[in-house]
Amino acid sequence: MANSQFKDFDLIADFLKETKESRSNRRTDREKIWKEIDRQVAMTPLVRETLSGQPKDWYPDLELPWQFSTLEVATSDIRRLKFPRGAEWFSVSSELSEEYLARFDDRREEFPLIGAEPVPAKLDQETADILVKTTIDHYHRMFDYRGAWDSLDIEAVKYGTYVGRVREVNQPAFEARLRSVRGPALIPQSIKNTWLDDTPAILMNEGFKISPLEIRGSFQYLHDLK
Repeated sequence: MANSQFKDFDLIADFLKETKESRSNRRTDREKIWKEIDRQVAMTPLVRETLSGQPKDWYPDLELPWQFSTLEVATSDIRRLKFPRGAEWFSVSSELSEEYLARFDDRREEFPLIGAEPVPAKLDQETADILVKTTIDHYHRMFDYRGAWDSLDIEAVKYGTYVGRVREVNQPAFEARLRSVRGPALIPQSIKNTWLDDTPAILMNEGFKISPLEIRGSFQYLHDLK
């Protein structure tokens, strides 16, 4: 039984390796462009080549940092347009239903909003919108929400797309407390380390779509594993 399980794991590992390599081969043209963009943004000079072939030619090759300046200006404008100053950068519209109102009343009986006893009140649309918006603002402040979007926007400007994940994590702002606080967080990733499912059934949404096969890669130093 144990040998059969090991064989299954080997088959899965071989399948993932072959799938990752095939997807990498199909996007070599984009990876070449991404590598060139990274070089220009980092302002890493190319190997000096002169028309005469002499290493001490009087006219050097010049390359201005337009990519770096464009990236800085573009991401700054995106941040300014996406997140104006203050917390009023989005609006909510709650959906009030009979089940929602009944659940709100039952919860308010056990956990009053103000004081020890619940105050008779009727939940209207405005109050529900305020409660929902306050909850969203609370979770946004538990981690660097705007900084995460800055990282995603940088990827979008440089590579034309970005990859992000939303997961429930332990919030770093509350790690010092005895009781850890968990909540949703936006986790930026890089398209260079992510190989998306490019099969026709997924892209064209034909047939039975179970879930896309997304492959993610990571880098770790060998001495960190010891």
